[in-house]
Amino acid sequence: MDVFEKLKLEMDARGYSTKTKKGYLSYNKDFLMFIKKLPEEINEVDVKKYIAHLLSKGYTKITANFAISALKFFYGEVLGKKLDIKRPKKEQKLPIILTKEEIRRMIKVTKNKKHKLLIEFIYATGTRVSEAVKIKINDILFDEGIIIIRSGRDRQVMLSTKLKIDIKQFLESRNIDSKWLFHSSLNPEKHISIKTAQVIIKNAAKEAKIKKKVTSHTLRHSFATHLLESGIDIRIIQKLLGHKRITTTQIYTQISNQTIKNIKSPIENL
Repeated sequence: MDVFEKLKLEMDARGYSTKTKKGYLSYNKDFLMFIKKLPEEINEVDVKKYIAHLLSKGYTKITANFAISALKFFYGEVLGKKLDIKRPKKEQKLPIILTKEEIRRMIKVTKNKKHKLLIEFIYATGTRVSEAVKIKINDILFDEGIIIIRSGRDRQVMLSTKLKIDIKQFLESRNIDSKWLFHSSLNPEKHISIKTAQVIIKNAAKEAKIKKKVTSHTLRHSFATHLLESGIDIRIIQKLLGHKRITTTQIYTQISNQTIKNIKSPIENL
């Protein structure tokens, strides 16, 4: 068994996601091609050179940090070689938030029923696109008013009355038998791909003439921000989003437009 097979086996045994496994393998192979050494010859300077190379090529600090995680896991957990590498400071960019009117426009201009429901679903539940595309009809508990999100750590989100009605109408209108809510048009046995979902959302934003850069995560960000503006406790929002740490959720306290608007400027007291 070669070293990369050992890496793959270790990740499989720990239940890492397909995306993480693919990324870890890719960066470790690319690193060795760049540094032109055998794994047993690698040292911390080599890793620093590689990370500097990625950043010089325009890769983000988020990507560089992911590459460091991939290398540290491989050399530390698989090969037993500790690498003490300092990570680039993370970029503090505020996420893009849509207004409620912009979201209404996106939904309104989308004529395809499945596409429209996808946009509604992600905004109504705050799910990641990778979670939304994998929703099974059996995970939608209509009577209880909740949806079970199957991920690394299963969680529950609310099923709003509007979303419940729209899902039922969609299911009644389709003539395809599939366990997936968002089934593939080519094969009902499969769900739509993440890439397809992202294109659907991007096209809807373009059709709605929204100038902001809109992604599937923009709907998730908007979900969290709008809940915060309506007075929902941030710890509840943390649970709904599936964040491990409250600090991840707290970014929404910095971008709530309603909160900013309600602050009284000191000039008013002059």
